[in-house]
Amino acid sequence: MFKLFKEIWRERSSYFFISPALIIFVVFFIYPIFYLTWLSFTDSRLIGPPAALIGLENFQRLLTDQRFIISLKNTVVLTVLTTIGAAVISLFLAYLLSKKLRFSNLYKTLLYIPVITPVVASSRIWEYVLESTPRGLFNYILSFLQLPPQAWLDSPRLAIYSVAIMMIWQGVGWDMIIFLVGLRGIPDVFYEVALLDGANAGQRFRHITLPLLKPVITFVIIIGTINGFKIFDQVLLLTNGGPIYATRTIVLDIYRNIFNSFETGYAAAESVFLAVIIILITVVQRKFLTRGELVSYE
Repeated sequence: MFKLFKEIWRERSSYFFISPALIIFVVFFIYPIFYLTWLSFTDSRLIGPPAALIGLENFQRLLTDQRFIISLKNTVVLTVLTTIGAAVISLFLAYLLSKKLRFSNLYKTLLYIPVITPVVASSRIWEYVLESTPRGLFNYILSFLQLPPQAWLDSPRLAIYSVAIMMIWQGVGWDMIIFLVGLRGIPDVFYEVALLDGANAGQRFRHITLPLLKPVITFVIIIGTINGFKIFDQVLLLTNGGPIYATRTIVLDIYRNIFNSFETGYAAAESVFLAVIIILITVVQRKFLTRGELVSYE
């Protein structure tokens, strides 16, 4: 009887010890999700009368709101550019640094500095680099090459690519560290066997390194996609969504709808839509990127 009582007490006491974390999880994660979802079906305003249920009107409005459609398009473009660009560059750098180059630790440190640099400081640096006047670093290089200067942040055509360059610069260091860990986890025996069979460097990279790195590549691309759809700080500080909505993203549009238009209900509908998009893309990416991980260099 005493043993049974002891087991019951031990089981109940475990709930007592996890209750602080469980309370925090419910208060700061579960409750906001349900509250945000409820807000998306209302006409709630930051300043105004109490919210009233309006059904799917906010979601219907999303389909015809040109600002939201432009923001969605910009977000997708930035996400693709930054995720693929950072992944490719960081994989290349990780592959080089995995060869135990001289001063490799110094190179890793220098490449990782942008990751830990505050976004505000990074944005100020890139404002100088991308300045439209001849004083900007990029335009100075163009003038040295006898090419005309460009309005990097002031041109509707170039602004989104300029923001993407900064974001790739910020993300390469993080992705590089993840790829380095993945590369070190590949047993040398695979490469030794491939060398004995006459596989060259390109074949070894294509048929051994890439297949065995698929779980790491999947992780990097999924995290990069999620971060891409949450782009906010960089566009707010560099371009403020301009020029002419050229760099306005979904999160920036949500921010403007809350604090400029005070439409919290509509902003909540945008947030729910964004969350659904991220979940769907993550599921699709995981399904397709984890296919066929057999190693072959024939």
